[in-house]
Amino acid sequence: CQWCLPVNHPQSPWSQEEIIEIMDVVDEKRDDFLLIAHNGKFDLLWTWVHFGIKWELDFDTMLAHFLLDENSRHGLKYLAQVFCGAPDWEVDLNTKQGAANTPLKKHCKYLAHDLYYTRKLRFTFLKMLKEDPEVKRVFDKIVMPCANLFVEVEYDGVLIDYKKLKKSNSKRCRSKRSS
Repeated sequence: CQWCLPVNHPQSPWSQEEIIEIMDVVDEKRDDFLLIAHNGKFDLLWTWVHFGIKWELDFDTMLAHFLLDENSRHGLKYLAQVFCGAPDWEVDLNTKQGAANTPLKKHCKYLAHDLYYTRKLRFTFLKMLKEDPEVKRVFDKIVMPCANLFVEVEYDGVLIDYKKLKKSNSKRCRSKRSS
C-alpha cells in the first residue's frame, strides 16, 4: 500500500487539524509497515519538524544504490529510468513544491510517480543487495542506522565548544605555517 498525502498543498481537501489527525493515525500504525523513501533523511526531518513525529526509515533507495554503485548518479528519476524503464515525469519547481497556483491533481500525480518508482526500486535494490551478503550487512547494520541517526543530529544540532574549537584552529594554523 502506498500513500500520497498532500499535507502541504493549499488545495488539500483537509484542514490543518485534519492533517494532524491523519498523521497521528499513520504514526500509530507505523509499526505495521515498512517506511521506504528515496533520500528519506529529508522527508523524516521535514515530518519531525512540521508534525513532531519522529519516524525511522527502513529502506532508503538512494543509499542502497550508493552502496551498489558509488560512482553512478543516484537521483530517483535517473534510477527509475535505468532500472524500471520509467518515463521522465519531471515537472516545474512550483508543481513539485505544491505551490498555490499548481493544480492539486498535477502535484499528486508527480508525487505518485515518486512513490511508485521508489517502491519498485526498493524491490530491485533489495534483490541486488542480497546477491552480496557483506554489502547487504553493511546496508542493514551501518548505513540505515546511521541515516536515522543523522536525522536526529540535524534536528537536534551539535553542541560546539567554541573555546576548544578556537584552540584547535589556532593549533592547526600554526602547524600549517611550520610545514
